[in-house]
Amino acid sequence: MHFDYVHFFTFHIIGWLANIISISSLLPQLWKTWKTKSARDISHGWTVLNAIAQLLWIIYGIDIQSYELWIGSVISFIIIVILIGMKIAFDRKQKQRNSWNNNWLNV
Repeated sequence: MHFDYVHFFTFHIIGWLANIISISSLLPQLWKTWKTKSARDISHGWTVLNAIAQLLWIIYGIDIQSYELWIGSVISFIIIVILIGMKIAFDRKQKQRNSWNNNWLNV
């Protein structure tokens, strides 16, 4: 029995490419949220479910000893946690601005 290096490395390359594409898909949203200081269009449900899914992928990736899977999932999880933090902060600031504007108009 011999070890199939071509098959092994091909699937590792596919795993790393999948990570790069998955992580890259989150970066435009992260950039837009930071640039506009608004996360109004980001769903709380999507961010929470995605964070949970990434945590589960991390656990699974560690269990099956797949570096590609758990490293990519850790990076994605960090980006999603940053998005959640920005959403909370920017939504809070927007509510404060709206409250101030409404109070000002009622004077």
